[in-house]
Amino acid sequence: MPRTRGLRIGGRRLPYTASEKVRPTMGMVRLAIFNIVGPKIADARFLDLFAGTGSVGIEALRLGARSATFVEERTECCRIIRRNLELLGLESKAVVVRASVLRYLTSARDREQEFDVIFLDPPYDRGLVEKTVRKLCDSSGSLLAPGGLILVQHSRREPVKKDSLPAAEMLSEVKEYIYGDTRLTLIRQAGNLCRRPTDD
Repeated sequence: MPRTRGLRIGGRRLPYTASEKVRPTMGMVRLAIFNIVGPKIADARFLDLFAGTGSVGIEALRLGARSATFVEERTECCRIIRRNLELLGLESKAVVVRASVLRYLTSARDREQEFDVIFLDPPYDRGLVEKTVRKLCDSSGSLLAPGGLILVQHSRREPVKKDSLPAAEMLSEVKEYIYGDTRLTLIRQAGNLCRRPTDD
């Protein structure tokens, strides 16, 4: 039976249901994420894909993000995210979407929405990392705002190869940081990675 544990964010201990399928981003990695993103988080529109407990998106709001959208397939995780947002008084700045990430990205072209920072933390070693980044760029023509960035948390055994990404020539930077079994990959764009050129 799953056990209820505590996840510490901003000095507060927030509950989550522990199970093999829920792997919250731990404090050291969460700190590294926001050190990498840096001042970009201020007033950012933040997208948290494979949100899990929502710890990264919640921390983004706590550090000054304008808004956060959490995309998570599991009903129990969505309930935990909503409850923790309410505990911190952040629910007015957040949207929780219960959907598979790939389905959400497929339908993203129908929404006039842009994000300054897109974070994704797919299940480790499932082949979802490059598939999701490709979907992010192939299917969501305007999801990443100009000058935005993508940050991927994934297994160190599953690297992101720059030359395999769509529009790789438009990337200004792909940097990697390794913390134990975890790899963080930062993708910056020179123009807009996810926009297709148009014929004028």
